[in-house]
Amino acid sequence: MNEFEACRGKPLGQVLKHLELLGEGQVQEALQIQRQQGGRIGEILIALGYIAREELLLALAVQSGTEIVCAEPVDRGEGKGGSLPPGAPGGDDACPILPPQSP
Repeated sequence: MNEFEACRGKPLGQVLKHLELLGEGQVQEALQIQRQQGGRIGEILIALGYIAREELLLALAVQSGTEIVCAEPVDRGEGKGGSLPPGAPGGDDACPILPPQSP
């Protein structure tokens, strides 16, 4: 059992605290806003500036038990093999997310 398996299925705030991306006070503040205004807790935390979108995606992957594989940077140079066309998704910061493997 790896350190993240304990987070599987847990509320997002607990996952973010386990990853040491947030403290209890920040989670409680976001939950209060969610109760008052509605919305998704992750989007609220981003709007408050407590986490970045990439951190939310990481926490959601950990929460769901999804394996994350960070790719090597993709060469975007013109005429070079393996390059992506301008505007294509992915690139230097691409991190494909793979579904969990069956046992």
